[in-house]
Amino acid sequence: MKLEQKWVLSVACGKSQVPLLKAAKQLGYSIIGVDQLPFTDLVDLPIPLSTHAKEEVLCELRDG
Repeated sequence: MKLEQKWVLSVACGKSQVPLLKAAKQLGYSIIGVDQLPFTDLVDLPIPLSTHAKEEVLCELRDG
């Protein structure tokens, strides 16, 4: 992950978040998406975990 890039963390990446994900893309952001089934065509770095698995998500973000 390049830190000089602008990133958005989306906790949940389902159909309801598609407008948010598209808007973030249009603004030039890369997207980290946490969801068991993330919309991978809109997410640059998918984390396929439950949004309730906070410790595992934090480990992925820290060590990923």
